[in-house]
Amino acid sequence: MARLNLVVDEETPELLTKLAGGERARGAWVSKIVAAYAANGDRAMANSLDELRFAFAGLMAEQKMNAARIAHLEHQVAALMAGR
Repeated sequence: MARLNLVVDEETPELLTKLAGGERARGAWVSKIVAAYAANGDRAMANSLDELRFAFAGLMAEQKMNAARIAHLEHQVAALMAGR
């Protein structure tokens, strides 16, 4: 363990305590975040609202494509069953 003193915005300590789940857990929480960021680069933290919006839009598009595929397959199965 190492001790680190930081100068942060006024509201940051309270936010950090809330995110970490307690005042004594802040250091461990920051350590985990920094380690994850170092290991995975910016993929570790989707901290941009735009990144989240684009990711969500991509997921919605994929979901719509899958729904269309399922509808098409259901139609084909119904047609096969009707032909019997």
